[in-house]
Amino acid sequence: MREQALGQRMSCTHRQYAGAIGILRTFLGKDWLDRVHRDAGTFLRPLQHTAIDAYKRQDRAVDLAELLLNLSDVEGWDARVDSLRTSDVETALSELEGARLLHVHGYSFRFVRPSGHRGHDFDVEAQIDDQLIPCEMKAKLERGKPTPTSVRDTLAKARSQLPKSTPGVVFMKVPESWTTDVVAADAIKSGVRDALRNSTRLHVVFVHWEEWRLLSEAKTSDGAVRAARVRPFPNSVVDPRVATLIDRIEGPSQSFAPWTSLQRILCEKADIARLDAMAEGN
Repeated sequence: MREQALGQRMSCTHRQYAGAIGILRTFLGKDWLDRVHRDAGTFLRPLQHTAIDAYKRQDRAVDLAELLLNLSDVEGWDARVDSLRTSDVETALSELEGARLLHVHGYSFRFVRPSGHRGHDFDVEAQIDDQLIPCEMKAKLERGKPTPTSVRDTLAKARSQLPKSTPGVVFMKVPESWTTDVVAADAIKSGVRDALRNSTRLHVVFVHWEEWRLLSEAKTSDGAVRAARVRPFPNSVVDPRVATLIDRIEGPSQSFAPWTSLQRILCEKADIARLDAMAEGN
């Protein structure tokens, strides 16, 4: 409809963004959409300090829309959507990205409704081999400053939300800038290792982040790509079932479960082939 009104074909990126806005409006409502797009300098409307910043607004909307589409059949999803309508968008998106790591690697799970009870207030319960494994999703925000203490405190809170009787897993999203700065990267490592030390319930922390780069054809509307990166920090003693999870996530890049991509739905095959070739060449 929008292409007809404009009298011209939209680019692949703009098609995805238009589709994402429709999905976000359907799942979360017009009021939510108006609120999160109202002010510049927010997570979904980042200020444009670099060439890549111009692409983040569209990409983050598309990413969230795809998460809504693909995880909507998971048990406990309704409560998660209700929480998304009122919580910080960056935090909520980061938590869903942790759940996606389980999904695309072939693990079934459910979202756990908040209980407020210490030791039983984790986010996700995943079926790993023959055991249900509690998982907590955390995020360090872009506006925060990395220190070993802040990372350790975040993980200490996550650990307290996991039960003592079973091995626990934490997925923690960090800003990309933290991974490219030597001091910040050291703060992550130190904080994680401090949190794991002498802990019997926390078996692994998966630190994950997004990595952006400009493509060689940056002058086009599809001039940047985002890759998801993840690094496991296992404890000194790891339950065998958690070890299989680490091996699968750390292993060769592949998807064990289907993922609905707006690019595949809305872009022509020629667009997709061009983008794939550009990404492989960088």
